[in-house]
Formats: sequence, C-alpha cells, structure tokens
Amino acid sequence: MKNTIKVCLGIGLNQIFPEEIEIELSPVATKDSPRSYQITNRYGKPIKFIRSGDDLVMKGGDYYRYLFSEDGSGYYAVDPSGGPFVSVGTDMGSLHKKLKGNIVNSIDIDIESGKITLKIKRDE
Repeated sequence: MKNTIKVCLGIGLNQIFPEEIEIELSPVATKDSPRSYQITNRYGKPIKFIRSGDDLVMKGGDYYRYLFSEDGSGYYAVDPSGGPFVSVGTDMGSLHKKLKGNIVNSIDIDIESGKITLKIKRDE
C-alpha cells in the first residue's frame, strides 16, 4: 500500500519547504502475514516472537542454551544469550504486554533448522 506524505526537507528564513514524497507502508500484520512482537535483550539484540497459529516462533539472538525437563520428556526452557529466559509456565506478558495471558505450555526445538516453537495455552 502506497501513501503520499508531506515532509520538511529544509527550513529557510521563517519558511518551511514541505515536499511530497511517496512511501511504501508495511503493516505490522495482515491476513497473509503473522503478527510479530519484538523485544530487545540486555545486549541490545532484537528477539522476535512471531505468531504461528496459536503458537509463537522465537527468533533472534546469537547463541541459545536449551534446558531439558528432569524426566527427559522434552525441553523445559530456552535461554538466548542476553535473554530472555523462557520456560514452560512463563506468561509471555512478562516479556511483551500484548502477549499477556499467553502461557508457554511446551517448547519444541528443531535442532537442524534452529526453529524454536513455543506452544501456547491461553489464560482466560
């Protein structure tokens, strides 16, 4: 979707010289693209949580630490360098206010592709 806006590219003596430029607007979410929520970790790196159906896919960071549950049934937590530490039971609202009530039910990690999927149950 293209939109034309007026911007001020220079200021003269008591005059503003607005010019029209055409820009491409990219919406945060459409019917065809998933919603994305971004936070910045303590090292200034972006970590994204991308909605995929009812789940969230976690992307970003340089290095991840994976923690197994004590009974060996799966992953208990994921911890990228610089954070955030996300474990089973985490309310994602503690990381991003728009994700409040999205509780991590389980964590699936595809080691080959590096895809981290946080299975979500909603807290009503």
